[in-house]
Amino acid sequence: MTYNYNVSILKDDLDMLLHRPWYRATILEVKHLIETNMPRQSPAEQNAVFEAWQRERRQYMLEVPSISGLQPGDIKDSQQLRPADVKKNMQPRVTTQKSQRDADNHARLVNDTSHRLQSVVTGNSLALKKMMQLRNYAHATMRQYEFLLRHFATYCDALDEKFSPAVSEKLVVDYMLARREAGWSTTTLRTFRAALRLYCEANDAPRDFTVIRNIKKEKRLPVVLTASEVARLLATIRNPKHWLMVSFMYASGLRVSEVVRLRVQNVSVEARTLTVRQSKGRKDRVTVISEKQVALLGEFMAGKNKGDLLFTSSHAPRRALAVRSLQKVVERALARAGIQKGASAHSLRHSFATHLLENGTDIRFIQKMLGHSSLSTTAIYTKVATHQIGKIKSPL
Repeated sequence: MTYNYNVSILKDDLDMLLHRPWYRATILEVKHLIETNMPRQSPAEQNAVFEAWQRERRQYMLEVPSISGLQPGDIKDSQQLRPADVKKNMQPRVTTQKSQRDADNHARLVNDTSHRLQSVVTGNSLALKKMMQLRNYAHATMRQYEFLLRHFATYCDALDEKFSPAVSEKLVVDYMLARREAGWSTTTLRTFRAALRLYCEANDAPRDFTVIRNIKKEKRLPVVLTASEVARLLATIRNPKHWLMVSFMYASGLRVSEVVRLRVQNVSVEARTLTVRQSKGRKDRVTVISEKQVALLGEFMAGKNKGDLLFTSSHAPRRALAVRSLQKVVERALARAGIQKGASAHSLRHSFATHLLENGTDIRFIQKMLGHSSLSTTAIYTKVATHQIGKIKSPL
């Protein structure tokens, strides 16, 4: 099995991000790095990388315990844990006074470094954040920009280089090459370039990076499920709330983030329509709902005010379900349905568009329901629609 994120890359990331040897990393830190860098892999694949890291750490401590400062017993209770088993706020178990001191020192180091780098990234006047707010950037975009810049600032700090608008382009190129080898996608690298340029502009030092001016975007076809695969996937979901949420991605072409933010007032059962408010690109759009959803929708809307969330977390009734939670629902359903084609939750949105196109729906209507600004974006689905390709006979 091939992984985009192997153990050596994991150790490099731990060394750079945590400012300490990789063997001192906690399970929670390793879990976070694996999930961040392997978002499209299944839990089984993530666990395989985690187990490989655990084996190497145990072997290393057996061979050089005096250097590592840890004893094999320090991780005895954590050997059987998996990334998926570790709770959000779980703290690693400390078994020795030395380990406790190391943990305390590390916590202080990470906290001090975080505050220092945060100050470096945003500037004393929070110029970057203010500019993003002025330009009405989405909160997700703002968080991603700040994360990427802090990541780069950590890289500079580890090399005793100063992160500022005057940072050398060679250092930027070296960093981007290292991130590409670590498995970062071209899209993420392009986002980092945009964040860096905005950072320079916000601090009155606009830069025109010549070497990284153009990064060719990868052209990949979307993963599309067949109608029978979608039916099989939905049939494996027994929880009514989960079934309805997942069905919205296919029946209405919604993104995961749009499903969890749906409110009662967004749904018109009589008109069989659904309004998506201020989604990607700060745009509103109207799409359709299915007849098969109407009865269940009525149950979920009953007794709620128009401004209430349609779906809420079972742990916090007034809060929306986390995006990652819904993604995991789809991942588990894909596994139970035996669908092994690299699909994800977003594949249901791709399938919505592709199947409408195959059924003869005008591509302009599909564009509006998806919320695409350009028709060329929607046209990608013409390359995966099989209604015409299926009529062609192979010469063999």
